[in-house]
Parts: sequence; C-alpha cells; structure tokens
Amino acid sequence: MRGLDSLPTELIWHILVHVAAVDLARARCACQTWARLARGVAEDVLRRRRRLPVACDCPCWIRSLAAAEALERAVGQNPESRGWRDEWAPMCREWYRLLASRDMGTDQMFEANGTESVSQKLLSFAVAIEQKLDAGWDAERAAAVSVIVPCGHIAIAQALHELDGRYAASTHMVIDSLFVRACLAEEPAPPLYAALEGEFGLATNGPEWNLLQPGCAIGSIFTTTAPVEAIVPDAHTIRVAGYHSSVNTGGVLSYKLAESDIVCILSSRARESGFHSLVQTATAAPSAEYMLPPMATVCLEKIEEPGMWSVRRRKVRRRLYTVSVSYG
Repeated sequence: MRGLDSLPTELIWHILVHVAAVDLARARCACQTWARLARGVAEDVLRRRRRLPVACDCPCWIRSLAAAEALERAVGQNPESRGWRDEWAPMCREWYRLLASRDMGTDQMFEANGTESVSQKLLSFAVAIEQKLDAGWDAERAAAVSVIVPCGHIAIAQALHELDGRYAASTHMVIDSLFVRACLAEEPAPPLYAALEGEFGLATNGPEWNLLQPGCAIGSIFTTTAPVEAIVPDAHTIRVAGYHSSVNTGGVLSYKLAESDIVCILSSRARESGFHSLVQTATAAPSAEYMLPPMATVCLEKIEEPGMWSVRRRKVRRRLYTVSVSYG
C-alpha cells in the first residue's frame, strides 16, 4: 500500500492550505513530508496574514498560526477599512472612562491637535520611539506600540474580554509588532519584575492577574488580555519595601512605592511550542523594559513569602509570584 508521502506535493499543499492550525498540527504527525509541508503552509499563511518582513523567521509557525486564528475569533480580522490611528480617540475615551480617577476631559482633546491626540503622544513618547528605531524596529510599528500600549492597554483588555472588535486594528498592530520582534530576538529576556496591584499594576490593567493569590495552586494558568510591561530591576525600582514605579513629572523622574505583591516573569528560548520570552521595548533610562503581547498564556511556577527572596542582595518584604509565559 502506498503511503501518504507518495501523494503529489502540490495536492498535499492544496489540502493543507484549507485547514486550521490545529489540523496542521495533526497532519504534521502523519509523515515527514506532511510535517514539512504543514510547517510551510503555516508560514505562508501567517506571512501573508501578518505582512511579515522577509527576515522574520519563526521556530513555531503552526503554534503562531493557531494564535493568529484565536485572535481573529476574539476581535475579527485586521480591518482594511481603518488603522490604529482611526481607533485612537474612542480607545482613549474608554481608557479615561475605565480609570475613574482621571478627569474625563472633552472629546476634542483626543482628536487632531488635541492635548491627548496621536500627534501629541508621538511627541511625548519620542524617546521610546527613538530607542525602538535604534534597535531596528519598523518606524510605524515603533510609533504604534510606543503610544498604544501606555494609553490604550486597558481599553484593549476590556474589548478582548468582551470579544469585541472595536479596537481590532490596534490589537493586531501590537500583537503583530511584538511577534516580529520575538522572531528577531537572539536571546531570551532576563528575569523581569512588575507590581501585581496598584496604579501601574498588572491586575489593574488586566483583571485575569487577580488569579494570583496566596492560595493559588502551582501550575495554574490564565490568558492575558492587556499588553504586559515589566522591567529589569535596578537600585531604584525594587527595594526592601517593595516595587517602585518610575513617574516622570515635567521631566523630573521619581519613584513611587506600590503597596502590592510583586510578579517575576521568567523567560526562555523560543521553540516549536511557542515563544517564551518577553520582547525588549526600551533599552535606557529609567530602566530596561520588556513587553508581553495580549492573549499570552501565563503559568504560576512558585510563590515566595515576604522576606524569603531577594533581588540585588536585598530581601524584599513583599510576596513574590514567579510565572512563565508562552505565546504564538
């Protein structure tokens, strides 16, 4: 009896190009020929869907295609009729509404030439954009990620939670941009830290992080809705009292203590199962920053009580949750 690998390559490709990523993963197990073609089909589809540069190589094409399909089920396809800039004003209005502590202001402040407009934010985040450009980022992706994440992360998380596509262009832009940089990364990120709660805390941006509680079972997993930012700790950010967020007020940098437990995010090299490292987005002051895209899987690895762990030879009087991550 002739085996599956005896079928014409063109016929196998024509079959595989019409199946979902989960079926490509199954087809990959049939034989070596089907495995090679399944990966090739996933790469071809994903390159077209995410408009990837030629230099972008991925160790997990099928896993990443599955992630792209999950994103489209959540918010729809990347819209052709609008871009992330078109979503800016409504996204920022929702951001202000969700943060009850903020003055709502007026709708005009988010429109062209307003104090919170795209053009003004691009000026405000010029240093962050420049750092990305110096690292080889595409100019449009550098600009988009630099302003969408700090200003639209909570609105993006809310829309993802509701499975609503009102910010589909912005969500696709952030995820696709971080995917490209993950493909190009040569080394995984070092251990990174963030506050769990508080004004800049992970649970404030994405309520799924509230799963991290003292009694949470090791191995518990959840999926992120908001982009996650975490830092390499230095003498200013993590002290004995806990995590300190950097605050820039009129060009003056200060550090504010977060009354919160702390999360440590471990990274590792990418493999066929997916990417397992945050992506570097800033290289200089106030600290080296890394980012995790929405719809990543987080797994709790361990919990350490206050005073039982240390950073930079300092025993920190806050509970520490250590997690690992995976995404496509």
